[in-house]
Amino acid sequence: MFWSDSIKDKIYRSSLAGENRVAIVNASSSPRGMVIDYDNEVLYWLEWFNERLEGSNYDGSNYTKYISLGQGFVVYPGYITLLGDLFYWSEGSTIERLNRTTSPMEKLPNVFGKVYPRVQGIAAFNSSRQPLGT
Repeated sequence: MFWSDSIKDKIYRSSLAGENRVAIVNASSSPRGMVIDYDNEVLYWLEWFNERLEGSNYDGSNYTKYISLGQGFVVYPGYITLLGDLFYWSEGSTIERLNRTTSPMEKLPNVFGKVYPRVQGIAAFNSSRQPLGT
C-alpha cells in the first residue's frame, strides 16, 4: 500500500496490514493524487504546489520529475489515473490528459471541457485487470 503525507512531503509504503511502514520518497512539495503502473512497477503522483507529475519505483528508487503540468498559470492538479499510455488528471473543474510514451511527455488538449463544480476523484476502467465473473 502507498500513501502520501502532504504535510511532511513524503510518500510511504507498507503492507496492507500496516506493517513495515517506510518513507520511500521525500517529495518536492505536497504530493497528492497517486496511481500505480502495475506493468512497469512505477508509482506516479502529482506535486500540487509545483504542478508536476513525478514518480519512482516501488522502493523509491529512480525518483523522477517527469513534466510540469502548469503552463504559466495556477492549476493545482488533484487526482490522477492511468489507462494504457494515457494519464488523466483533474485540474479544478477540468479533466486533462497526457501521453506518457512521447519524449518528452506532452500534455494533450483537454477534450472533456469543464466538469462543474470540481472534480473530486477520477478512475479508469481496464477490463483486462478485472476478474472474470462466474
